[in-house]
Amino acid sequence: MNYVFQVRHWNIDFFLFLEKNLLSNHKEVNIVWFTMEKEAFTQLNMSHKNVFYLPAEFTKHRIQDKTKLLDFDHWMYETYGYGVEFIYEIERFKPKAAEKLNFINAHIDILHDLIPEKSKMVALSCEHFVYLISTYINKMKGGINYFIQPCGFPLNTQVIMKNPWNLFYFRTEPMDETPLDAYIASLTQSPMESIHYMKPQKMITLHASILQRIKKTYRPKLTYNMFSYLEAKPRNIIPGRFMQKKHIPYKFDYIQEKDLASLKEKGRIFYFPLQFEPEMTILAYSPWFKSQLEVIRLIGQSLKQGDILLLKENPKMIGKRGKHYYAEISQYNQVLWADPGLNSRNIIRNSFKVISITGTASIEAACLGINSMIFGYPPFKKLLIEEPVSDQKICDFIQTLYKAYTSEEIIRQVKKEWPEFSKSVFFGNFIPQYINDKFTISNSAILAGNFLKEVFK
Repeated sequence: MNYVFQVRHWNIDFFLFLEKNLLSNHKEVNIVWFTMEKEAFTQLNMSHKNVFYLPAEFTKHRIQDKTKLLDFDHWMYETYGYGVEFIYEIERFKPKAAEKLNFINAHIDILHDLIPEKSKMVALSCEHFVYLISTYINKMKGGINYFIQPCGFPLNTQVIMKNPWNLFYFRTEPMDETPLDAYIASLTQSPMESIHYMKPQKMITLHASILQRIKKTYRPKLTYNMFSYLEAKPRNIIPGRFMQKKHIPYKFDYIQEKDLASLKEKGRIFYFPLQFEPEMTILAYSPWFKSQLEVIRLIGQSLKQGDILLLKENPKMIGKRGKHYYAEISQYNQVLWADPGLNSRNIIRNSFKVISITGTASIEAACLGINSMIFGYPPFKKLLIEEPVSDQKICDFIQTLYKAYTSEEIIRQVKKEWPEFSKSVFFGNFIPQYINDKFTISNSAILAGNFLKEVFK
């Protein structure tokens, strides 16, 4: 049995436990380890694993022949209706335009040679080109893919995915509605309290962080090039969280909780909580709509007089967007801003419609019986009664924006699709944290055991 583990430094422990469990059950197991990080490669190589440091492998690529690229692209179009360029646009760390073809061709040629036939590939990320291309090559070679992804719904769970747009239904029987009921009950809390990847994580100490950054900056054996895009040199010796501004560089008359009732009486509230970016939740889940500014423009030019678009900044983005970003939004006179500290779920309850590209606010609204609209394809998309904007004619956008369903219809859709969705749900928290200044998953042994038992069976 062939396995491919796509590893990063923070999830090595999980994969080591998974390997241990596999070998204890099956002696004829061939495991190939891939990593994009020198640190992870060094650790695994010292443990005598069959590990490949992919940037070094890609750098060796000298083949100018595009046969594999053309064959692979043709297979993708025949199988999925899209090709390599579609996948390439998900990557946010792209090389220079002149190096693009070599970048793509090296990935396809090398990964095609390294991935064994009929492999089970496991990864905890699918937001970068290397992981996505690996996924499709593995599928082409008769393999199966398992991406373990947090999606914020239901509580403290992941979903297992084949690729960014398709769930892996590993359960033979659906779960009952207990996790769904627990999620609905949690909507009285702040998202920062109930969603595990939103909770503040214990951070590395300043001293340890500086030492790590110095080591990475002056590491003599690491050659930085277009293939080492997942381990770029630190820009500063001092960690960004100590240098980042803690305020939004723009003046707003923020809407407070006491203002919501009167605002609702004057017109419809369309609520759009901004998402963290750049991140997989937009780049991968929404291949057609990637710009939140563009979405705001579409809504701003479509609103009826008296209705408002209420925005709220993502807590993790405060201080990261420039003044020009907020200035561009301010040109629409029917746009208001909620206080960043306001509980998002209280705003949802007072909204006519909640809008997001792929964020969990849309499923929160649906579970409360409130209209919502998404642009992309988050894992829970089928639980929402309204189809994604990406699947509709853009000339019908205004009609979609104002389309409304009853609370009963909205909740009925959630409950109708829950059984199928639940077949992809895997319980556990894979969010890494610093433990004694080591970035790792705290309960790796338990998660690996459960993954083998429940998903691999």
